[in-house]
Amino acid sequence: MRLRRTKLQNGVGPSSGANHTWGGHSMLDPDSGEWVGFFSYMAGGCDLGTWQSNSMIVSAVADAPDGPYDQKVQPVTGPWSHNAMISRHPNGTYFLFHIGDGTTKRGIANCSSRPDPFYPFHEPPSCNTHASDRLEGPWRPAPGIPAINNPAPFFFDNGTTLIYGRTDVHWAPSIDGPWDPSHKRTTVPVSGKMVPEDPFVWREPRGFHMLFNANSGHSNCAAKTPCGGHAWSRDGLAWSVPTIPAFGTIVHYEDNSTRVYDYVERPQIVQDTNGRPLTLFVGHGYSDIHTLAIMFCQEGDDDCVTMIQS
Repeated sequence: MRLRRTKLQNGVGPSSGANHTWGGHSMLDPDSGEWVGFFSYMAGGCDLGTWQSNSMIVSAVADAPDGPYDQKVQPVTGPWSHNAMISRHPNGTYFLFHIGDGTTKRGIANCSSRPDPFYPFHEPPSCNTHASDRLEGPWRPAPGIPAINNPAPFFFDNGTTLIYGRTDVHWAPSIDGPWDPSHKRTTVPVSGKMVPEDPFVWREPRGFHMLFNANSGHSNCAAKTPCGGHAWSRDGLAWSVPTIPAFGTIVHYEDNSTRVYDYVERPQIVQDTNGRPLTLFVGHGYSDIHTLAIMFCQEGDDDCVTMIQS
């Protein structure tokens, strides 16, 4: 992947007040012209070790697609909700996919003496998917959509809906269904220690692309080793054998510094108005987690040395 050098202030960092975020991406708000991102956030000042109890979803605004996302930061769904994935349906409705339904399943850990700026928060009503007519909300439950682990949607112009999980894709003629359990197909299968997760799918004129984390549980690759996967498809259903690594842990910054992170996961893509990849979002870290946002090389760029793979 050819990427620009990464801005020092990018993605979601300490300036946002949401100190521990883990993946997500943004969309351009057609009304305000701002970029609005949705990110998983660990409440209580905690790290990724509490994701099964403390994770909730916040939104934040930026002036550029790669951030920094430090404006209008607000809670969207309370614990427990994780793996934020924002999308827009052809009819204009925004759908926020996630795992968890916003209902607290276990006790919330408190890892800081400081009050949390976003928790407690217990809205909107519980559901594994929420919908809104505007990116700033209000958000309402979107019942009837199957609860899929690591959901990643793709909408065709006619409303046909694909939802990708870790290793499979489900489809229906509409986001409202009917969701036939038999309408399911394997995409990228488990292969030895390679257990895929965190898919993101987008479409270009020649077909579909999928990025995913090929290192679930950190069982496939050692720390600091690039371990992101890429596969392609003509129809979104039958997928190629994946290429690994397609992205990874090595990030080059605009001040000519380079940092090798231990793990980079939760890949998500923002596309421009022509469907070309514009920004790559990834989550990194464990005890000090943040969401990075890195611009893809664009036509006319002459300093695209960043290759986030080895």
